[in-house]
Amino acid sequence: MLRLINKLGIKSSPIIRGSFSSFMVRVSGFLLGFCFVLILTRSLGVGVMGNYAITITVLNLLSVFGRLGQDTSTLRYISHYFAFNKTNVSGGIYIQSFCIILFTSIVISVLSRFVLVYQDIYQLNDELQGYLLIGIWAIPAISLNALNAQVFRAMRKPALFTFFKFDAVLLLNILGLSIGIYLLGLDVNPVLILLISVCITIVINTSLIIGSLNLFKNKTYWYSRGLFNKKVIQTGVPMLFADATTFLMSWVDILMLGYFCTSEEVGVYNVAMKVSSFTGVSLFAVNSISTPKFSQYYNSGDFDRFKSAVAESTRLIFLTTLPLVVFMLLFSRQIVNLFIGDSSIYLKDLGSQIVIILGVGLLISALSGSVGNIMNMTGKQTSFRNVILLTLIIKIMLNIFLISSWGVTGAAYSSAFGTIFWNILCVLLIYRFYKIYTVYIPKINSW
Repeated sequence: MLRLINKLGIKSSPIIRGSFSSFMVRVSGFLLGFCFVLILTRSLGVGVMGNYAITITVLNLLSVFGRLGQDTSTLRYISHYFAFNKTNVSGGIYIQSFCIILFTSIVISVLSRFVLVYQDIYQLNDELQGYLLIGIWAIPAISLNALNAQVFRAMRKPALFTFFKFDAVLLLNILGLSIGIYLLGLDVNPVLILLISVCITIVINTSLIIGSLNLFKNKTYWYSRGLFNKKVIQTGVPMLFADATTFLMSWVDILMLGYFCTSEEVGVYNVAMKVSSFTGVSLFAVNSISTPKFSQYYNSGDFDRFKSAVAESTRLIFLTTLPLVVFMLLFSRQIVNLFIGDSSIYLKDLGSQIVIILGVGLLISALSGSVGNIMNMTGKQTSFRNVILLTLIIKIMLNIFLISSWGVTGAAYSSAFGTIFWNILCVLLIYRFYKIYTVYIPKINSW
């Protein structure tokens, strides 16, 4: 892959070298994700997949609020201090964020338990309610896992960031699900397996971070510099809203489909989202290494290197994403059939159509570059929050109309429009702030 990139005229750099390792780990993560979905849908059915998807969406949304934006804020500040080898300050910031997230996520889990048990207002089916009652206790571990992943990202360890953010839990999920199906058959609970998997993961990655930052050796320094850093907390609050709205914009479809459609249709939509998301593997891989550099170059005043990093990352994202999108569009039906081959022809056609619609939106996202990360890492997180909030409002309105009229296909059109809208708006804002075009168009850009 590195030889191919060189032939395309992109010089080797830390972004490319780091992105390549992260790319390979992310590809393995997608393959693990496909294996998990394949085992779940083939063994337990598309309906179970639908209820599981709704449960995971709710848990991840609650974990966003449990993190209070501290994971993204921690990434920004640890990236800066770690670049100057100030591991003491970085350690203090990490401990502060860890304690805040642990406390708030536990409170959210307790409150969620109360709502589910004593407030019967959602008319949930028995299977979905059972999944949620177990899953809410995974919120603290899910929240802390997100924090730890961002810390690895800040420490210039993109492979570990990718592995612990996605691959580790998936790997344990597959192992647990396979053993559970073999021993219990259809009585296996995939959400219980998720709870165990994420708890094991958080123990492992927390131990690694403690060793990397020498937290116990530097514990007397926590209170003098890093710990109780109000600036980190204040920066995280607007990032909380940006993270929440970004998450809702990506997953509000699942929540609304759970109300309007059957669990089987929700399951098919989730499978289609999983398939189409594979086109974003390059975007994620490049972002994992370029985002800390955006923060480092911009906050150190090196605008030329900042501009160069933006241009290089955008071009690399596009050139590596385009082949994936073309492949997905050509073979969408065959890929969907692999996961739901025992389902009806209607569900197979529906899944293929959704993959194509979502793929177009993701291609535009690749053309636009790392716009969200650029704004978050350069002090424009409030503007980015406003963009995402506006997009979310528009998308919810579209979902209400399109899902009620066209069903699952309407949700796909709404999702694609939202992706295109917020990316284009962020491109315009970044040009307004920094006079930089992040869009890459072959033979037009002069990078």
